[in-house]
Amino acid sequence: MHKCLCWLFFLVHAFCQHAKAADTPNLLVLGTATKPVAGFQGDVAERLGSQFSRRGFDTYDFKVIPGLNKRRLLLTASNAQLLNMARSIESPPIDIVLVFKLDFEPSVRGQCTGQLSLNGKLINVNSGRVLEHLNIENTVSVTTRNHSHKRYCSTPSFVRQVNHLSDDFGYLMSQKLEKQASGNYDKDEKSEFENALVTEYVLRFVDFNKEEVLAMEEYLVLFGGYKSHRLVTAHYSNMEYWYRSRSGTARLDRNLSKVLQKSGIYGHVAFDRNTYTVYKISNIKL
Repeated sequence: MHKCLCWLFFLVHAFCQHAKAADTPNLLVLGTATKPVAGFQGDVAERLGSQFSRRGFDTYDFKVIPGLNKRRLLLTASNAQLLNMARSIESPPIDIVLVFKLDFEPSVRGQCTGQLSLNGKLINVNSGRVLEHLNIENTVSVTTRNHSHKRYCSTPSFVRQVNHLSDDFGYLMSQKLEKQASGNYDKDEKSEFENALVTEYVLRFVDFNKEEVLAMEEYLVLFGGYKSHRLVTAHYSNMEYWYRSRSGTARLDRNLSKVLQKSGIYGHVAFDRNTYTVYKISNIKL
């Protein structure tokens, strides 16, 4: 009997942890690196991903991208190309991509001394809008010249500098995303989503222009209980989304009303069965 209770407790705990993780958006970590530090690109991506994972985000790397020669392509890819890679992934659906660039400018040619920097952006995959951006740098002073066939500077001291920079960057960026993801509901309310079933809704935006809807779409991903969404129809002033969430109807109604307020748009929300219709009233701005 005791063993059965322990096993039941384990299953319930695992289910709750999985449900809690589903409340957060899926994050893809992609990055480029300049030639001197190209060998550190994979390590940096792994360390950044671990920082986000510690905060409960489901984090993925380039391995989920379909296609061949992905490592070589990532070295020279632009931000637009990285964003398209994220959009090409069907399973798991990616909501946010962290695009980073590792750079090293040696002060003395052939030496491991110079300026090491790491900059990046958190981008909403659906809208392409930048949610957060950060740039940090550090002066590296390593007098010993030591190159391997894979890395420009492979001394333990230089590796530690890269690791410290990556950890600091990941900590700050994951903190920024966590604040955004938790900003739509109180911490005490998170437990309401743990055992809730996923409900499918239709979200209609009437008389909004494309820019306004894309701006509001960023908030849809950050709502408590969010599971997934996709655009179904898009006309000149009307857009419709298929929206899956663990959130109840009352909270989703309040969140949509908050989006209007934060966007500075005068409108109202109507609900019928599983459909929310968000109306924009004339051109009045709050």
